[in-house]
Amino acid sequence: MSQQPLPPFSETVKLAWRLAAEEAVHAGLPQIEPPHLLLGIFGVERVIREEAWERYAVSPARLGLVRQEWNEVSSAAALAGLDAIHLRREVRSRLPQNSIALPANHVAKRSDSARAIFDQAEQRAGTMGHALVSLFDLLGCLLPAMVEKDPVIPTHFGAPLQKLQTLMAPPPVSGCDAVAGLQHGPRCRKPLEHLKTTPREALFYDLPLQMARLRRIIRRCWIARSVPC
Repeated sequence: MSQQPLPPFSETVKLAWRLAAEEAVHAGLPQIEPPHLLLGIFGVERVIREEAWERYAVSPARLGLVRQEWNEVSSAAALAGLDAIHLRREVRSRLPQNSIALPANHVAKRSDSARAIFDQAEQRAGTMGHALVSLFDLLGCLLPAMVEKDPVIPTHFGAPLQKLQTLMAPPPVSGCDAVAGLQHGPRCRKPLEHLKTTPREALFYDLPLQMARLRRIIRRCWIARSVPC
């Protein structure tokens, strides 16, 4: 059986990649490391705010997608209590600086660790059935490699970043199997069907509404538990 091709990178991921390369060059480093990638992801907000589309070669046809993917990430960051702009400033101030000047036309390539994060994001997007590798996928794979491990992350950002990492984790087992200990019948399969296809990023936009919906689903499963599968 042939292996299913992995989804391509979205325009927003490509933008974050370009911004990460820029951050690396500004620091005088020849390669993109995970901290540069973090700055690139949260630097998307600045490009949108300044409408610097031409400078970063963003396709005009993809502007809506760029804004949508950034809104998903910024919504998760806000829910985790993370000030993305403050984080970006502090991480940049802690980055190691190289005193050796790089050539004026130098383009920073990804280091092995940064390349591994992109590979993980491709695998994650493919597993979740996404058409594109989104900014959400990329940040979701970057955080586990940095939280509590990278010295450029200030300690007071530890708790918000851990919350953000939890929000961005791949969804748990879906469908009726997610409700442990129940004997599920046909009537419980329909209400839970949306959990199989709804990505985690769609679940936190209105958390109280989603929790109320989940309680109704569990209640229906309890009512239907005596129906044979």
